[in-house]
Amino acid sequence: MNKPSRKGKKNKFQNRHYLKDMYNFYISDKEKNSSYYVDSKLYRQILNDYISYIIESVLDGSIFYMPSGLGSIYVFKKKVSPGYGMQPDWELSRKIDKVVYHLNEHSNGYKYNFKWDKLPCRFRNHRMYRLTMMRGVKRALAKYIKKLRIDYIEE
Repeated sequence: MNKPSRKGKKNKFQNRHYLKDMYNFYISDKEKNSSYYVDSKLYRQILNDYISYIIESVLDGSIFYMPSGLGSIYVFKKKVSPGYGMQPDWELSRKIDKVVYHLNEHSNGYKYNFKWDKLPCRFRNHRMYRLTMMRGVKRALAKYIKKLRIDYIEE
């Protein structure tokens, strides 16, 4: 008897909302001749511009406070001790048959990441949520660290 795979099983707490759903909710109470009525392309462009502005301001070292008591988003740095919390350099490790870690010399041994500080959250089950930035945003943070040398909050 074959075991069912867990690959396609959905998380019971998962409830995804897409941009189309957001647009339909926004437009539901707007009249066509209203100044607040926009088509879906303009709505998407407004959201993209606003999110880009937020990401750039966070990357520049400021803290973004989300509305409705959802907390804040910022970039923090943490000093990493050798061997603990560091990523292995697999290419070099395979050459010498011993695990060698990246020393983060370009950032003086600090590790950087985004943080969603949920301390003032006013909604239930806020510990079940997490923030994961998209790959492009993480790559932008890496460029900021290597080139601009912005001093972020230390934890």
